[in-house]
Amino acid sequence: MGWRGPTKRSSGRDFTQGAIDLDDRELVQALTRLEKITKRRVTQKVLRRAAAPIRADAKRRVPEKSGRLKRSIKTYVSVRRYGGFGRVESREPYAHLVELGTKPHIQKRKLRHEKRARRWIHPGAKPKPFLRPAFDSHREESVEIARKTLREEINTVTKG
Repeated sequence: MGWRGPTKRSSGRDFTQGAIDLDDRELVQALTRLEKITKRRVTQKVLRRAAAPIRADAKRRVPEKSGRLKRSIKTYVSVRRYGGFGRVESREPYAHLVELGTKPHIQKRKLRHEKRARRWIHPGAKPKPFLRPAFDSHREESVEIARKTLREEINTVTKG
């Protein structure tokens, strides 16, 4: 079972990457003995709870103009055969530009009533990281939450 921080998505956007591995053999073995449906539910709950402090801190750190970027920060959980992973990310098309910044570049834009596109030099933007610092500052806390929640969930499922 692991935790992945901001990642590089298939669309080619460059996010920084981080991972947390939960290496508690006893807990992972107990989880593998659970039924398939129960294992999925428990793993999703563990990953969502572990991601909560990272998501909350990322929402607190994000620069806010319209609020779209802040609202778009969500937790995505995927459970596979031998474990699962969770991601805290924003799927806004410009999130990586805010996180990592941009170099000066030429922009083109054509309005409907214009015959030719306008060109101007964009001065670039300084990076305003919000996902990476949130991940780095809550890594240990997330591991502890995951261990505690996993232990509690396994105990409730096996007793009930």
